[in-house]
Amino acid sequence: MVNFIENAFKYGFNAAENSKISVKIVIQEGILHFNVFNNIVNQNMTDEESLKVGLKNTTEHLNQVYFDKHTLTVNEDEKTYEADLKINLI
Repeated sequence: MVNFIENAFKYGFNAAENSKISVKIVIQEGILHFNVFNNIVNQNMTDEESLKVGLKNTTEHLNQVYFDKHTLTVNEDEKTYEADLKINLI
């Protein structure tokens, strides 16, 4: 989860542009809901291959630790990135 927050600040913050970063963590009825959203304002820093490896590693780790107890949805376009993770803690 930390890598999603790190990437939000790495790719989503630029003092010269309108930057929006949102991090939400809620635990309700035994479900952890973690959501990170950011505008992509540092296009020139984006390393597609590095992002793909990072996401693959995160997915593998989630499968090892929370097998069949989590869902991860990533939505992205040219201007925004959002990672939405739900983990059943029960």
